[in-house]
Amino acid sequence: MDMELTAEQEMLVDAVRGTTAKWRTMPDGHERDYSYYADDLQKALANGGFLRAGLDMGMLEAALVVMEVSQLPVATSIGASAIVAPTVMGDVPDGPIALIEGDGSKAQRLLGVARHALAARGDDVVLLDMDGVETEPVDSIYAYPYARFASAPDWSKAQVVGKNAALVLQQWRRVALAAEMAGAAAAGTALTVEHVKERTVFGKPIGTFQAVQHRLAQCHQI
Repeated sequence: MDMELTAEQEMLVDAVRGTTAKWRTMPDGHERDYSYYADDLQKALANGGFLRAGLDMGMLEAALVVMEVSQLPVATSIGASAIVAPTVMGDVPDGPIALIEGDGSKAQRLLGVARHALAARGDDVVLLDMDGVETEPVDSIYAYPYARFASAPDWSKAQVVGKNAALVLQQWRRVALAAEMAGAAAAGTALTVEHVKERTVFGKPIGTFQAVQHRLAQCHQI
């Protein structure tokens, strides 16, 4: 299988990197935050057309966008916006988008900042406008802000956007999560490699010590 990017895909990745360059470090004053939702980045991705890559180019290209954005230290709803929504409803609603798990009673990722929520209700998928829906933040050490509904929302007001698409939602949620994890893992690898090159002990970079090299090799094999 040819795993090399095409010229068009390389241009897409370069464009994403150019657009997201200013978010490669945490904004001033938030360096120690567990999570920081970057609404300005979400808007930049939407304005640049990157959230529609799956619709305009294909889902592989959408996954490349998600992987690139997921390497950043700030949070967006990139997986839901670029992969899940386009496959389920054939469109990209205003983000951020929260993907509701289960009956929605538990804390949900990005719920507190979401403009829309996608949820499976029976066999169908519905889109809930979050305007006026009250949420409560939930403390978390994860890289995304979490919240729960202050009270059960009126799902009868939600728009059915995917008839018999509940299974499709779950399948593409997994794809989106896989792409996000791949991006985060790539960023973690790059950060670790840079650290063992620059951190010195006894006058030597720690990456030159055999014990560190063995552990890095083990992690690479996993």
